[in-house]
Amino acid sequence: MTHPPQIIKKPQNQGVRVGGVAVFYCRSSGNPPPTIVWRKNTKKISSTQSRYTIIDNGGESILRIEPVRAGRDDAPYECVAENGVGDAVSAEATLTVYEGKCRGKSVVITSKMYIIQKKYSHLSKVNGSTENFEFWQWHTYMYISKFQNIVAINLYMGQVDYGQNWSAVEFVMT
Repeated sequence: MTHPPQIIKKPQNQGVRVGGVAVFYCRSSGNPPPTIVWRKNTKKISSTQSRYTIIDNGGESILRIEPVRAGRDDAPYECVAENGVGDAVSAEATLTVYEGKCRGKSVVITSKMYIIQKKYSHLSKVNGSTENFEFWQWHTYMYISKFQNIVAINLYMGQVDYGQNWSAVEFVMT
């Protein structure tokens, strides 16, 4: 049985500092599974543009913008889901670009992580011994209960367990 598309997780408004990373997340449902297209100021975004990365995974889509530029990236961004059954549906969020620095704080991971880049690093003399660690650079979209809404975070960590504290290298709260 066919079903028209629905957006079940909308992108959220966010603020990011100049040179930082903006990450928008959108999830849809429908039968057949919808295709998600991203738009900026109503114009389709192509992942061939060097600063934009679009990752699609079965009804989920992530739009990543890096580096964020003032005056150029301040705009509404829209995810549009379409599957050929009924009308396309969309949801919009606005990116605000800030100049200046954000202070890092500790946060508690309380939501699903989305891996966009994987990095490896050799760390020496950690806790008095020399060991190899696999490090992940996470660009995440999540809600943190302590704060209202953290929408773009770079975390550097060796292991992920929900509920543990990790140091945020960069984040922006809206």
